[in-house]
Amino acid sequence: MAYEVKEQYEVESGVLEDQDIYLTTYALKKEYGSLLRIVRFLDSTIGKEYVFLTNNRRWDAQTVADIYKERRAIEVFFSR
Repeated sequence: MAYEVKEQYEVESGVLEDQDIYLTTYALKKEYGSLLRIVRFLDSTIGKEYVFLTNNRRWDAQTVADIYKERRAIEVFFSR
């Protein structure tokens, strides 16, 4: 995914990166809009890194990570 970082924010434990980004290709801008947010999170209990792409910039990065991590667990549970 081609993007340009607009702003990078300070992060707390578990969160590796919190950035506002601009998508740089026409097709991506048309599909998703121009300003989005990337939150990279390390789940230390299983050693897995997650990358979340969202348009929500009101919640702190840890909340975004927690919500998406729980959502993923629910999807995995129901796909079995």
